[in-house]
Amino acid sequence: MESQSEMTKPLIILGAGGHAKVVLSVALELGIDVKCLTDNDKKKHGEKVLGIEVLGDDRILRAFGPDKFELAMGLGVGSDNTQLTQQLLRRFKVFTKLFSHGYKFPPLIHPNAGVAQGCIIGNGVQLFSGSVVQPNCKIGDLTILNTKASIDHDSVIGKACHIAPGVTCGGSVDVGSNTHIGMGATILPNIKIGTNSIIAAASLVNKSVKIGEKVCGTPARVVME
Repeated sequence: MESQSEMTKPLIILGAGGHAKVVLSVALELGIDVKCLTDNDKKKHGEKVLGIEVLGDDRILRAFGPDKFELAMGLGVGSDNTQLTQQLLRRFKVFTKLFSHGYKFPPLIHPNAGVAQGCIIGNGVQLFSGSVVQPNCKIGDLTILNTKASIDHDSVIGKACHIAPGVTCGGSVDVGSNTHIGMGATILPNIKIGTNSIIAAASLVNKSVKIGEKVCGTPARVVME
């Protein structure tokens, strides 16, 4: 894992919405030199977010090569439950394309986040204020651990997941890639959650969730579409 102190290149943040604002705030807290933000919404071009300008859309990256700049994913997940996994996948496709072109996505770890010994933190992972990762956990590329979310020991969180604010995952939990776990949800120890799943906010998950399932409630049950 690349530590923040090893980052020597300026940072460009992709996106200029609410999530990008939090990502930018973390970068500024860490003392990182943020060059600009990008956004495909032309109405945002020329605006400033926390004092940093939105210069244009992603095409400006052609002028800022991977040898001089690193990137952070600021595209949000959204709040439409029917689109959450699609948004996560869209973010990951952008990440994969740019990563293949040589751009690095360093992990961004808020100073108030905690990462214990023996953890593996992937490329582009974002750990926001108050989040905790306990010993021997693995967090996959581009996953978000949002405000005050906690992952207990020996857990594996796949790629491109969103662990929303206030989520609590017990020890030895296995979460598949491209999964959204909603605000305040609780995942009991030793639970396995399949890829492309959605756990609704405030749910209590006490049994494993299959691939692509959406569950909600206390205890959580499958939502029939």
